[in-house]
Amino acid sequence: MPSIPAIVALTGLGATRFFAFACVSSSRDFFSRVVSVHPELENELAVPGVFTRYGPIRPSYMRYLKQGRHNRLEDPLLQAQGRRILQLLNAHAISFVVFVLGALWWAA
Repeated sequence: MPSIPAIVALTGLGATRFFAFACVSSSRDFFSRVVSVHPELENELAVPGVFTRYGPIRPSYMRYLKQGRHNRLEDPLLQAQGRRILQLLNAHAISFVVFVLGALWWAA
């Protein structure tokens, strides 16, 4: 029977992967809609360099959401989608911490 630390670590890993996928797919849809409404943001939200490494979403997307600029959009559905992506990012961070702590507990 698997140990509790192993279950915690594997559950954290699964949740981290799920939330990462949800962040990626949601942010692609959200930011394509934002750029279609505000084409002047296309350069600001551009893809980073070829060898740039980042988390589940682009750094420019993260900066846009963390600054709360999605709350200034006219469309209430886009505002809600931006808030939902922020919630997914927070859940991703929490699940990653659970995974790391579970893996350390399992290794101890």
